Amino acid sequence: MEQTKNKVMVRRISQLEVEEFDTILKRCFFSLLSMAEDSAEAAKNQDRQLMEKVILCDDSVNRYSDLCRRIINKGLYHKKRPAPTYFIVENLEKIGDMYRDLMRYALNENVKMSIEAIRLHKEVNLFLREFYTLYYNFDLGKTNEFVTKKKNIQLQLQSLLAKSPKKEVVILFYLNAIF
Repeated sequence: MEQTKNKVMVRRISQLEVEEFDTILKRCFFSLLSMAEDSAEAAKNQDRQLMEKVILCDDSVNRYSDLCRRIINKGLYHKKRPAPTYFIVENLEKIGDMYRDLMRYALNENVKMSIEAIRLHKEVNLFLREFYTLYYNFDLGKTNEFVTKKKNIQLQLQSLLAKSPKKEVVILFYLNAIF
């Protein structure tokens, strides 16, 4: 249910409890945001142990998203429109897979990311955090900022792809998929 650098709190979730859907979805987001931050830190410091931790954290995201999808599929989720919520949950799980695969690649290929790629990695992570904030505290005024940041990150990705070495291009493709 919670994971920090020095602590892991575990809770058994075996029953489909609709009342806990929002809590489980938030845990999915938190696990994903933790993976994002740890992946950037691991890439920056080439911390192999932290890379392995990020890879393992994908299991939590998978479990939380699986449980959320089961609740929606069983027709037990009635709060918001279920189809867009299912789409978001599905993509959170895919984003977790991309962070996992990015770290696997960086670990296996011993990739040292450039300063620009690390900065872009952090921008993509911040964009994910802003999506989380908009999802839970929707503000129409902030959507324009969100779209502007999206365009800016796309331009940065395109620019960096054009001048990066081959191994870093693979990392950038993962970041693009996450984005």
